[in-house]
Amino acid sequence: MIPVIKEGTGFEIEVHPLDGEGNEVPVNSAEYRIDDLSSGQNVLPWTEAEELSPILLKVSPSETVMIDETRRTERRLITVIAHFGTDGQITEEFYFKVKNLRFIPKN
Repeated sequence: MIPVIKEGTGFEIEVHPLDGEGNEVPVNSAEYRIDDLSSGQNVLPWTEAEELSPILLKVSPSETVMIDETRRTERRLITVIAHFGTDGQITEEFYFKVKNLRFIPKN
């Protein structure tokens, strides 16, 4: 199930890269980006992760603002690349939806 985030809400994701045997890999560096799949726009260019054990991806409220206010939701993709050892690399993807608050009924 794809998580749904209300527009304008920040959140964090912890990433624990694993090797082929399921063991956590110590990471030298990691970067991530956020793309809006509904429009094809890049929301956040490649950004270095500040915390590496585990990798902490920080999504700010400005990165969950609706691009097209006529949509009820927009799909976003976070791509993270973790580097380990001398030339090891693991790529992970995380999907989430941004919910347009305009379409939430007010009681």
